[in-house]
Formats: sequence, structure tokens, C-alpha cells
Amino acid sequence: MTTTTSRDDGPTASPPPLSHAVDWASVPSDILACVCKLLSAVPGRVCFRAVCRSWRAVADDLTHDQRAAVARMPPPWVVIPLESGCCEQFTLASVPTMQSFRWTPPGGAGMRCVGSSGGWIAGAYIGGDRKIRLSLLNPLTDARVDVPATLGRVWYMPKSKDSTREEIVLCSAVQKVAFSPSPTEKNFAVAVLTYPRKGNGDVIVFTRSGCSGWCALADPGPFERGGDYIRAQLDVAYHRGKFYYMSMSNTVWVVDMAVRYPKPEPLATFQPAIPRGLLYGRHHLAVTGDGAVHVVSSSIHCLSSSGVDMLVQRYDPTSRAEQGSPWVKATCLGGE
Repeated sequence: MTTTTSRDDGPTASPPPLSHAVDWASVPSDILACVCKLLSAVPGRVCFRAVCRSWRAVADDLTHDQRAAVARMPPPWVVIPLESGCCEQFTLASVPTMQSFRWTPPGGAGMRCVGSSGGWIAGAYIGGDRKIRLSLLNPLTDARVDVPATLGRVWYMPKSKDSTREEIVLCSAVQKVAFSPSPTEKNFAVAVLTYPRKGNGDVIVFTRSGCSGWCALADPGPFERGGDYIRAQLDVAYHRGKFYYMSMSNTVWVVDMAVRYPKPEPLATFQPAIPRGLLYGRHHLAVTGDGAVHVVSSSIHCLSSSGVDMLVQRYDPTSRAEQGSPWVKATCLGGE
């Protein structure tokens, strides 16, 4: 309705109301790109592309850029924190291509990288409730999957934020994390090699989507020496739906996460390759693309010029009849 006002020069019609119609197709592409990057979930990206042609073009360009980034930055990566303690920024360098970029984990909290799988990184951090938490993050897409189960509470923390102190606490609580590649909130599996406190508590635990707590794997065996020795003899890895881990008795166990009630089963016992003496030694598990399990043994001689010795043993059940052992010496892991 048009209204009039009385002025000296006579009645005048007021201006018509402004139209509230917005041309969403004319929104600048840089703004659309910022909005689209915030939509990490697939349904959000689908709705974004369905608005109009210009929005669809922006989404397609971002997808192309992400694929190109993945091609330029294939794993494995070297993850370098930019400062000491729990860090909020990292430099990621691709070993195959020697390309690198700076990465800020989403969420803004300082974290410690404790594992990787298929281009994803596991980060441990201390939440506001002083509980130790894990997140699985993709540095190339900024996707993030938070693990609901926590790894205990930190009872002592300084009043002021101390990233170095936080890193020490996390290093004592989380030794290594193995997890399924391409995780989502509805489909993930995580195993953690923890540090036993005063000989109590579970050492290797796992959880998966739909679980709010941790389940202990089989007893790793008696701990005859100190904490450093425990860390050196245990390891955990993931490959094609199964967790592999080592016990103190030099036995490799396997857990099939595809079944409803996962149950650890012994795979094979290997002969330790690290002799006794004045040296430091470690055992690591590695699973190559063909599914073969390897134990990588390394030792550092303190009083010898020979330096570091390494031995790779490959699990091959067919060799038992010829050599009496399912483990054979391997010289290469095939680049996996």
C-alpha cells in the first residue's frame, strides 16, 4: 500500500519497498569455495552442488584440486611439528615426491601425531575435561573423525597451558596407534599401544564404530624389565580388516575386526634377532600390499663402530617344511 506525507510542495508518494529477492547464483566464487570447504560430509556437498550451475562448478573445482593434491602428496609422509610440545601446525613432506605443505589440524587444539594410515593421521590430545582423546584426520581434505572412547584422565596439569608438559603426558600414555584407512564416523577401527602404569592396566586395546569404550587384546605376556623394554618389544599394525600385534613372548597375534565378536588368534612365534649385550633394540610389525607379515628387528650397538643392524623376517607358512620355521629372511619390503 502506498502512503503519502504532507509537505510544503504537496503530497508525495513514498518509495516502493525494496525487493528481498537474492540472486544466489551471483555469489562470488571465492566465498562459495570457503563455504564448500566447511562441508566435509558427503550429504552437505551433494546439497551444495544442487543449488545451481555456478555452485556446482565451484564444488567440482574443489574436488579436482583435492584429487590433484592427493596425486602430488602420496604417503608415506614425514610429519614435522613446527614447535616443541603439542603443536597446532605441522609440515608434511611426501617421501615419494619430496613435496611438502604446512598443515593446521581442524579444531585448533595442540596435538601429537601418533600414527598414520592411507593418507590419514592419528592425533592425540588432552581435552578440556583433562581426558586423553584421539582424532583421525585427513590433511588433504580436512576431514576429521573423533574417537568417542577416551584413554583415561590426566590428574595433574599445570594451571597455565604448557604444550611441552602435554606432549610428555601423551608420550607416556600413547605409544602407537593403528587404524583402518579412510575412516568415517560410522565405520572405523582403532587399536592403541599404551604404556602400562605400575604393571597394571591393558597394554594393547582396540575400539571401533558403535563402541563407547576400549576392549583389551590378548595378554601380551609378563614384563620382565622396565618400560623402555616393554615399548621396544611390542607393536601393532592394521591390514585389510585385521589387527596384528606382538606379545612379549615373540608371538604375532591377529584379530579379525569384520566379525561381530573379535577374538585374538595366534599367528606364529618368531625367533628374536636381537642378541643380548650392550645395545638397544626394537621390533616392528609391517604388512606389505600382498598381505605378508614381516617383523623388522633393529639394534644400535653402544660400543661398536658397526652402528645399526637390521633384520627383516617374512612370515611364510610354506617354508616350514624346508627350514622348520615359517619365518624367512627378507631383504626388501617391496616399497610398502
